Amino acid sequence: MHGSLRASLPKLLILGGTQEARALAQKLIEQAVPVAVITSLAGRTDKPRPLAGQVRRGGFGGTDGLKHYLQAENITAVIDATHPFAAQMSQQAFTACTDLHMPRLRLERGSWQEETPALSEFLKPSLACIAADLPASARVFLAIGRQDLAAFTGQRSCWFLMRSLSRPAFPQGVQGKCLVQGPGRTLYAEMALLQAHRISVLVTKDSGGPDHKIQAALRLKIPIMIAQRPPPPPGLGVKKVAAALDWIIRLLAQEQTSLSNHQHAL
Repeated sequence: MHGSLRASLPKLLILGGTQEARALAQKLIEQAVPVAVITSLAGRTDKPRPLAGQVRRGGFGGTDGLKHYLQAENITAVIDATHPFAAQMSQQAFTACTDLHMPRLRLERGSWQEETPALSEFLKPSLACIAADLPASARVFLAIGRQDLAAFTGQRSCWFLMRSLSRPAFPQGVQGKCLVQGPGRTLYAEMALLQAHRISVLVTKDSGGPDHKIQAALRLKIPIMIAQRPPPPPGLGVKKVAAALDWIIRLLAQEQTSLSNHQHAL
C-alpha cells in the first residue's frame, strides 16, 4: 500500500462540493470509520454549509500541486466526488493518483438520462452547441451555474434568467436577471418561477440527482436543452454513497492486513 507505516489514522481526501461528498463525510464520521476525513472544496461558494470532518478550501495548483499535497499530507486514498462537469479536477485527480500509485474512487451520481431515458432527446453535446441553437429573442432559464456563462455571450437577442447561491456578474452584452436562491425548491415553486418570468426555453446540464425544474418544464411544455456530461477519467466508479463507504472500509481492512503482515515480518 502507498506510503510508509503510520502511527496515526490513515487519511482520506474527498474532493467535494456535491451532496454525495457531504453525505459520505457524514457517514464516515457517524459510523466511526477509522480514517481521518478531509474534504476539499474549490471555494466557489461564499458560504458553504458545514461539513463533517476537516475542510480544505481552494485549489491545489494543478496536477503537480495536488501530487505535492497528497504526498505532504500522507494521504491514503482519494475519493473524487466532484460535480459531474468538473472534468479538469477529475482528470487531475486521476493523473496524480496514477503517478503516485494511490487508490482513487470516482463517486458520481447517475445521469438524468439513465434515470429517465426519455430525456435523451433533449441532450446536446455541449453548452456551446446549445448557445448556437437558441432561438432568437428566447427567454431562457439558464440553470447551468455561474462558471459557464461565457458560452452565451454571443446570444444578444435572448433574455436570460440565472440563479445562484451568490450573485454572479453577467458577461458584457448578456441581458437578463439573476436570482439568489438556495436549494430545496419544490415542483410547484419551479413551475411558478418559469411562468412568472415567461420562460420559453430551459437550459441546464445533465448533473443528475433530484431536480424539479426539469419536471416543471415538462409539465408546462417548455422546450428543454440539456448539455451532456463529459466522460469521467478511467478507473473504478460508483454512483451511491453506500458503495463508496463499502469501498473505503474494504481498503482500510486491506491496509491494516498489509501493515500487520509487515510488522510480523520484521
